[in-house]
Amino acid sequence: MLNSLTTPVQGRTFSGTIAKGKSMTRNTSVYGRREFFGHLTRAGATIALASTAAGSLFMMEGCSATTDLQLVLKLLPTVGGIVLVVGNLVAALDPGIGSVIGSALSIVGASFSDIQAIIAKYKTNIAGMPATTLERLDGLIAAVASQMTVIEGQFHGISAALAAGINVGLAAFQAILGYLGAILPTPVAAARFPKAFAAMSARGVKFGAAMISIPSERAFAKDFNSKMDAAGFHGNHIHVDWVHLGPVPIAP
Repeated sequence: MLNSLTTPVQGRTFSGTIAKGKSMTRNTSVYGRREFFGHLTRAGATIALASTAAGSLFMMEGCSATTDLQLVLKLLPTVGGIVLVVGNLVAALDPGIGSVIGSALSIVGASFSDIQAIIAKYKTNIAGMPATTLERLDGLIAAVASQMTVIEGQFHGISAALAAGINVGLAAFQAILGYLGAILPTPVAAARFPKAFAAMSARGVKFGAAMISIPSERAFAKDFNSKMDAAGFHGNHIHVDWVHLGPVPIAP
């Protein structure tokens, strides 16, 4: 079973440093809110479901659910660094297995990146998101979940130690999916995101959770790094840079 990781913060510049001196930097964005239809309740937030001429529009009433969604979406920038760290481990594998895992990792990273781009584009006009874009979002989330399963399917051909390191990365991806699922009520997920709902449910993601706790982006990175160290892959870390007034904080 995957360990749970958790996290958020304002869109920042993110950098990841991995073994052998490799590093990466990517820019992040701040995300807006998502809206839902129908009358559903989650953690005191009433969620109304309605249809528009454009197809579907999501309206979430209540600051708790909206804030939770924004915090979850701010975790997406960490994915690039995690993909690099795990990819560095995969590079040591037999090409036959390594290529399968590497390809799946690439799809996971690209899918999360596209999810980020979609929400960034519509962050000030979620109601204007076309039905075709909602369908694409559904497919992208489903792709993340399904490719994680592909990666796990290769564990039989690699050492337990290496599988443990890769599993730390999968746990981070699973955490992000879990947070998204917790915020999204089951009826809405099943109706509006059928592919994602099926793929996430197969991975044990629970929808419409009443209470979730989302830590900071820095805490998410620190948790990932500590788990990589515990798995025996010291130095295979990700780092989150901060826009900060005053003394520069020590990176996790």
